[in-house]
Amino acid sequence: PQSPNWANWAIPLTIAVGETSMAIFAMTFLDLRRRRPLMHRVFVGFVIFQLLMLAITPLIGYRPAILIETAGVFVIAVMILTAALMLIRDGYRPARYFLLAWTALLVGVVAYALVSFGLLPKIFLTEYGIQIGSALEMTLLSFALAFRIRDLENEKQRLIRRSRDQLEAQVAERTRDLNEAMKELSELNLRLHEHSLRDGLTGAYNRRFVDQHVEAMRQRCAEGQQPLSVLMIDLDHFKQINDRYGHLVGDDCLRTVADVLHSQLLNDEEKLVRWGGEEFVILLPGVGHQAALQRAEQIRSNLAACPSTVQNQSVQLRTSIGVASADAAQLESVACLLESADGALYQAKRGGRDRVVVGQIAGCIKDETSDLR
Repeated sequence: PQSPNWANWAIPLTIAVGETSMAIFAMTFLDLRRRRPLMHRVFVGFVIFQLLMLAITPLIGYRPAILIETAGVFVIAVMILTAALMLIRDGYRPARYFLLAWTALLVGVVAYALVSFGLLPKIFLTEYGIQIGSALEMTLLSFALAFRIRDLENEKQRLIRRSRDQLEAQVAERTRDLNEAMKELSELNLRLHEHSLRDGLTGAYNRRFVDQHVEAMRQRCAEGQQPLSVLMIDLDHFKQINDRYGHLVGDDCLRTVADVLHSQLLNDEEKLVRWGGEEFVILLPGVGHQAALQRAEQIRSNLAACPSTVQNQSVQLRTSIGVASADAAQLESVACLLESADGALYQAKRGGRDRVVVGQIAGCIKDETSDLR
């Protein structure tokens, strides 16, 4: 009463604030930013216009301001209806409840606007249409918000499930990658272990292989009631080859010998070992004395018939071989059998080289009488 001018300005200003609030609420509830970006920009433009009207209303006069704001009621009503219908068509369920709630308010607002333009008579329902519509709107929006909250909870649960599924998939993928890496590492370790048991020059096994595996070989033969034979092979006059042609040529000769010896192995159980220098050992599980002797003679003759060409000159490879065989179940140790083959090898050397000699194994056989005692 004390400020009639302010009372006049308060009406269009209040309408502007109300229309702005309606636009912001509709944008938020209907999730227009994500679901309808173009319609969201239209609503943002309307809000900006209303904020501008709040600033210029005192400058343009009461009647123009009230007419613009009243027209804005129709605009926001159409915008809200359009947005709600679009989202209903998109299958967004909360939009149906939102439209039902806002229809009550919009009817009251439109009725009030039509009264302002003199298009409807001023009666209780039209004059207080906004208040009546607001009461109905709040009641219906409470239901709409309940459905919205439920949908948000469902969406949250869906996102949680999807995140859990993605996490489980990532864990499974990482586990698979880890298992593959562990498998590769295991294979690499196996190759490294295998490499550590090999002679770098010839590719034959080294003495470490004998230390780690030969007892298991004897045990398998003993369990199968099989013999075990050893061939100790040495190149004759190899030092002369090194002195005359050099160690590189000597290495080539060793590789040639190793290739020939490898070709004489009949199965995977038979093993070629570089014992040291120009000496090689062939382990023959399951091969008896007579067969081992024949194999040794064949190896000696094959090496003699396989000259190595060095600096355009043919180098004859002669070998001395010591043979030792025993029943694996009666054998004291493989080391004893190796000593027997080594002794036979040196007998071949002293006997003129390029020959095969059989070693004595009497000292390698277990004393059965002592076992019985």
